[in-house]
Amino acid sequence: MRKEKAVSKKWLKILGIISGVYFIMKYIVPLIIPFLMAGLVTLAIHPLIQMLYKKTKLNRALLAGICLILVGGGLLFILWLFCAKLCGQLSNFVMDLDEYEQQLSNMLTGCCNYMEDTFGVNAKELEEIALENIQIFANHVQVNFFPKIMNSSVSYLKNTVEFFGVFIVTIISIVLLVKDYEDIMEKCRQYPIYEKIWKISSRIGSMGTAYLKAQLLIMFIISLICSLGLFFIGSPYALLLGVIVGILDSLPFIGTGIVLVPWAVFTVLQGNIGEALSILILYIVCALSREFLEPKLIGKKLGIYPIIIIMTIYIGIKLFGLSGIILGPLSLIIIYELIMELN
Repeated sequence: MRKEKAVSKKWLKILGIISGVYFIMKYIVPLIIPFLMAGLVTLAIHPLIQMLYKKTKLNRALLAGICLILVGGGLLFILWLFCAKLCGQLSNFVMDLDEYEQQLSNMLTGCCNYMEDTFGVNAKELEEIALENIQIFANHVQVNFFPKIMNSSVSYLKNTVEFFGVFIVTIISIVLLVKDYEDIMEKCRQYPIYEKIWKISSRIGSMGTAYLKAQLLIMFIISLICSLGLFFIGSPYALLLGVIVGILDSLPFIGTGIVLVPWAVFTVLQGNIGEALSILILYIVCALSREFLEPKLIGKKLGIYPIIIIMTIYIGIKLFGLSGIILGPLSLIIIYELIMELN
């Protein structure tokens, strides 16, 4: 009887941990995200600030500001070059849309003529039916999709303003935290619970950082492989498509095939068998790269099977929206560490 009560009490604690983590991730984290980001950045740059302070004796807040300007400015410059290249390729793609429309029209005509030669179907009537359905689809998109985008424009503008607001608050918080870091940590150490919280937080931070690094590294490698492959194939939009494929590959149940497989089919219908084979080989290389990298970078470092990661990402998206890609696995790590501490 006593043993059953102990087991029931243990499961109640586990359910309490899961419920508490969900509540915090859903309702508390969005409110304090600038200060969480500021705390993480402060922990990361504190050793550098301390080293510079010992050598220069300058104010820590001033040193933090200089570091943020130099590092942030450098990263923003690299990001600007990268985005400029992407925008250039996107602009070229938009300018070439008429050419692609003509290619699709020629492909449709060729398919209809093939159907007429093979099955005796009237090619003209078949092409008219296809064009009519394409027009219906285009009208449906125009009526339903674009108004939603216009209606959401205010929301997008609001989110953009909120992003810059969060960014500014985060920068200010970093400077203030660096300035008072030693004093804050000294006062925290006076509380008995500090050591336990710091130990759990360190393990969660270590695992969370390992997960984020692994996902970003996999995304970068897939994007690099795809961009290089498309460059050698001769695509004028190699970088743009490589980045899109890398981002889509990181999303659960989507992957690189959503772009590369239809593209390969399209090139086959155009008669470019060699290019289609090259795209399929690139797809296989990207898929095998993720299959090889994911267990190495995520499974072994975190001790969690990749299928569990995919499940938590899917559940995270259902619970938290798009941010669940990060919050889902992070919630799993926090719950795991708290249960281990409970045991």
